[in-house]
Amino acid sequence: MHQLALLLLTAASLLPAAHATLSVSAEDTGAGTWPHSVQPFFLSALNAELTAADAAYLGRLPVVVINHKQRGPANHAEANQLSALARVKEANGSCATFFYLNSQIDFGALALHEEFVANGSWWLRTDAGAFVLHGSDHIFDWSVPAARSAWLVAAQHALSQPFVSGVFVDKAGGYGAKGVRTQRLRAWARGHDQLLDALGTAAAAAKKQLIFNNVGVAGVSGQLFERWGAKEDHDGLSAQQDLELLANATSPSNAGQLQLAR
Repeated sequence: MHQLALLLLTAASLLPAAHATLSVSAEDTGAGTWPHSVQPFFLSALNAELTAADAAYLGRLPVVVINHKQRGPANHAEANQLSALARVKEANGSCATFFYLNSQIDFGALALHEEFVANGSWWLRTDAGAFVLHGSDHIFDWSVPAARSAWLVAAQHALSQPFVSGVFVDKAGGYGAKGVRTQRLRAWARGHDQLLDALGTAAAAAKKQLIFNNVGVAGVSGQLFERWGAKEDHDGLSAQQDLELLANATSPSNAGQLQLAR
């Protein structure tokens, strides 16, 4: 388990408070009702231009996470994510706006990816020397301090923006790979813990929040906030139920860092 000074919210503590109010109705979150450039996958945007109307629509949600699929100049997804978050926050200042980063997968759309391309030793390899891949994407090697530093710069830049409420870290858990011996995977896990420790310190200094998804903490029940279009959520909850849980988790009463465990 990560040695982090974070608030661990279990499923019971994530239940929405009786007084919680939402600006989104159940009808708004049904299949086919989302704008053409918006889908409820991490409550995020598709690879399409985010219009003013779309930004206003997203602003009605209690929590919005913008990921690397946000359309904009190629290989500079971070700037596109921040631009979209700024527009959503401008539409509704009370919306909690989260910048998405994956702690395992190096997506090619990121400007961060270019740094890893220039330093091929920053990606995880099997013991035989082949790169470990998620589809066609490389996996960060967190046993390399310079790799951790590069990732943290991107996260800290997002945390420094006044319109960003925090960082949503996806795949924030251990990693296993065929062909990589246990000792090296343990070194990866130690580096990953150090990465999240440093991010926690940065978030606390910026007075921003963190949401860790897929942490896989043994013996702890929680929620997985993930959607693929109109498909049912992995935990069987509706989009409205997910919104209620996230609204409560990011309420002022839960200020500071927080961890949402699957």
